Amino acid sequence: SSDLLMDMENQRPCVVDHQEMAAYGPLQEKLEMDYQPRKIARLKEFEEKEHFTVSRHHLDTNNHVNNGQYIGMAEEYLPRDFRVDRVCVEYCMQAYLHDEVVPRIGITEEDVTVMLCAAGGKPYAIVRFTGRRSAANEV
Repeated sequence: SSDLLMDMENQRPCVVDHQEMAAYGPLQEKLEMDYQPRKIARLKEFEEKEHFTVSRHHLDTNNHVNNGQYIGMAEEYLPRDFRVDRVCVEYCMQAYLHDEVVPRIGITEEDVTVMLCAAGGKPYAIVRFTGRRSAANEV
């Protein structure tokens, strides 16, 4: 696998020179865990919720929506009795101040998938919460 660096001027990844990478020292070993696929399946069937607009509080220092904010946005659509065990996020494109966000929600017994899309339907981010419905007596 090759290492990547982001070309901020062109907003595209570029290949990292291995000498440049060596200057940062050895990489840490991967954590032992259940690694998930990098891509999340697009919902074919979904319920579209009320659209909203990106606000200033969603932005990071680069003036686009902070990655953590997408998770917060998606959490709004979780059923109250859904207990999250895992969160997977696929970041697709950047959203900026005043962009319209179209939430598309798919719910099964095991997961809740939230596609936060642009008005044209292309996703900014896809968030999949895996878990379970809690029992009535569970807190």
